[in-house]
Amino acid sequence: MIPRVVKVVPFKDYTVDVYFDDGKIVSYNPAKSLTKLDFNKIKDTFSKCTVVNGTLAWDICVNQNETKCFGIDPIVLHELPAKYLFEKLTPVIDADISVYEDAINFVFNEENMDIRNVAISGSYGSGKSSILASYEKEHKKNFIYISLTHFQAVEQEKKVIQRKGLSEETIIEGKILNQLLHQIQPEKIPQTNFRMKRGIKRGRIIVPTIFISAFLGSVVLLFSKTRVHAFIDLLAEDSRMRVVLSFLFHPNAYILVTIVGTVCFGKLIYSLVKWLLLISPFVTELL
Repeated sequence: MIPRVVKVVPFKDYTVDVYFDDGKIVSYNPAKSLTKLDFNKIKDTFSKCTVVNGTLAWDICVNQNETKCFGIDPIVLHELPAKYLFEKLTPVIDADISVYEDAINFVFNEENMDIRNVAISGSYGSGKSSILASYEKEHKKNFIYISLTHFQAVEQEKKVIQRKGLSEETIIEGKILNQLLHQIQPEKIPQTNFRMKRGIKRGRIIVPTIFISAFLGSVVLLFSKTRVHAFIDLLAEDSRMRVVLSFLFHPNAYILVTIVGTVCFGKLIYSLVKWLLLISPFVTELL
C-alpha cells in the first residue's frame, strides 16, 4: 500500500516537514533533491506547498489545476529518514484561553466567594496547567501550585505508609502543607518549624554589624574616658593629635555616645527577645 501524505509544513530554509497517514514524519529538502531547473519552478511558490492526491505538491500555475501541479513521489518521500519532533509538556503562559476565561472569571467573581473547589479536568498534556498559567499572567493573579505526583509503585507506597503508621489522608495533607509552606516567604511565617536554604542579603549582615560595633565602641569609650584624657594631657600643647582628640573627646561628645549606645543596646535587646519568642513557645507563654 502506497503511503499517503496528510499534512505538509514549509519552512523559510526551503525544507518541508511531510506527515504521512501511518504516523511517519520526514524532512524534505527540494534544493538538494531536485535539479536546479526544477527547484526554480517551485522556489517562488515554495511556502504555498500543499497536499495533492496524497503527496507533496506545488501549484506552479496558481490555478488549483491538479494536472499542472509539481508533485513529489510519495514513495520517495516515505523512504527518507524519519524525523522526530519533540514538544515540551511544560505549561505555556500565552495560550488561547478565550473558551475558559469566562468560566474562571465566574469563579473569582466577588459574588461567588463561597466557591471553594474548582476542577479543570483533562488527559495528560492536554493543557490544564497552561490554562491556569496563562490566566495568572493575563489577570495578574498569584497562584500557588501543588503537585501530588509520586513515583513509587502502589504496593511499595502502601508498605511505606503502614511502616510509618500513617493514613493515606495524613500523607496527602503533609505533602500539601509542605508545598504550601515552601512557596511562602519565611519572613511571613516566622514561627513555622519549616526551614529552607536561601540566600542571605548583605543588608541583613551589615545592619546588625553596625549596631553591635556602635554599641561596643560606646561601651569601650565610656569606660576608658579617664585614660583617654590622661593620654591627651601627655601630648604637647601645639600637637595636632591633641587638638583632634580634644575635639572628639569633648565632654559634650559623651552625651551623644551615651545616646548612641543606649539606642544600639535597645535594638539588640529587641532583636534578642523577638528571636526567643520565635524559637521558644515556653518563652511566649511566660510573656
